[in-house]
Amino acid sequence: MLRRLLWLTPTYFLLFQSFVRPQGTADDYRRAQEIRSSFPKAFRESTFKYHWSEKGLIFEDKSHGEPRYRVIHFNPSDLSSATPQKIFIDHHDHSELEPKKLWSKSSGHKIPVTITFQNTFDRSVRIFWVTFDGKLKPYGDVPAGERRSISTYDGHQWVLDFSANKLAGIFSTLEWDCIATLNPKSQQYAMDGFRGVTTQANKDKIQPIEKLFVKNHNVWLRSDNQENQLTKDGHQGDVFLNNFHYSPNKEYALGFQETQIKKRRIPLLTSAPEDQVQPTMRWINYAKPGDSVPQRRPRLFHLVKKQAVPCDDHAFLDSWSVRFLRWAPDSSRAYVLFNKRGHQQLTLRSIDPKTGRLQDIVHETSKTFIDYSQKTMIRWIDS
Repeated sequence: MLRRLLWLTPTYFLLFQSFVRPQGTADDYRRAQEIRSSFPKAFRESTFKYHWSEKGLIFEDKSHGEPRYRVIHFNPSDLSSATPQKIFIDHHDHSELEPKKLWSKSSGHKIPVTITFQNTFDRSVRIFWVTFDGKLKPYGDVPAGERRSISTYDGHQWVLDFSANKLAGIFSTLEWDCIATLNPKSQQYAMDGFRGVTTQANKDKIQPIEKLFVKNHNVWLRSDNQENQLTKDGHQGDVFLNNFHYSPNKEYALGFQETQIKKRRIPLLTSAPEDQVQPTMRWINYAKPGDSVPQRRPRLFHLVKKQAVPCDDHAFLDSWSVRFLRWAPDSSRAYVLFNKRGHQQLTLRSIDPKTGRLQDIVHETSKTFIDYSQKTMIRWIDS
């Protein structure tokens, strides 16, 4: 039987081979190679890279090979319509970064770019990347008179210095490859900002701001060695969070009051833990559809008058989350982001600290789902 199988095998192989269709000819391969070379011209990079500036909306144009920058002007008297007035080519090289006076946390954007540091000084400078939580992470140095390129992302912050407290420059990457030139101008900008922050910090040490704290579920103000109770509606089921955001002028503060609920818990089984043979089980909080979720509402406080500023709660009902974003530099507004339960409404709201008046700055809705965790991008443009 084995001998018969061995004898039949080549017969079947020849039979199957007769059904295989012939491969392409030399002309077919030549034509395919010619078509392939034309693909890059037909399918250019379609990523829209833009940047807001005083001139308007600047975007990079690579349709003619070398990058060019176009500017779209908007009607300054009616920004709500966002109708472009004109588009022209800006011959200024926007790949050259303007130095900054201060740095902030790097933003979590996702456009890969390259930043090139050009050191014009006669001594080396150290490179630090500002992490997402505001810490400085060393990235080596740039020798005197040399260049160094680093792969990064748009919105990332970079700080360079000669030594501690002797800054050489501060830069923030744009949406395209950019150059950061270290020269006396960048050094002066960085040191001016550093001196301003140091001076303000010394003033705060001499004149400490009033401190808010939570006691017995309510907010108290400690000032001049005295404690004043600012709220009386806090209780075990609706507490004030012991985390406050002070305005730049130190006259106001924003906090939150949040309802307390009994959270649903479910068991989580680890069948093969790393530290032992037997399975382990732990309990985690896991809200199911229809379960109650904590309701958080902003609360404003006037530190000079030592009183709470009323704020309408109805605009924050049925929330999934409400979080503080920032104060306006002139302390005229506080900004919070409201994410309605169901993730079909996301609203950026401002709060007037003097009156508690609310105003919707950006209001977005979706019939399906807003990807609030991965695709929420907010970029501030201060006047």
